[in-house]
Amino acid sequence: MFQRKKGFPRIDTEKPFPMELHSFLKTVCRFQAISEIEAIFDAYKKYEKQKNKILEAKLTYVTKPNEEQVEEIKTALKNKYQMKQVELSFEEDPKLLGGFIIHTMDYELDWSIRGKLEQLQQKLVRR
Repeated sequence: MFQRKKGFPRIDTEKPFPMELHSFLKTVCRFQAISEIEAIFDAYKKYEKQKNKILEAKLTYVTKPNEEQVEEIKTALKNKYQMKQVELSFEEDPKLLGGFIIHTMDYELDWSIRGKLEQLQQKLVRR
């Protein structure tokens, strides 16, 4: 039987609190895995997004794209990965010199000037 540790608040089961979550938290505490709770929730969020066909992507840019460009990028990603929705986050990085990079799942599309210069440098070094 589960025994409440000192210092842990009692979970009030009379309030609208899903029993599944109540049982889950009890199990996490029983196995002393509370330090892993953030990783557990992150994994669950990732699972939920995959199940609901939601793709997370990050667009790194020098000049922020307009709404039309953003919609074109989302549509291209939806089609490529066969997803229903794309959650696109944005990050400005002037070090790219121009262009953009799209990061998603295990894929990176580098259309930045910095990326093109690095590719050119690698080709010249190999000669």
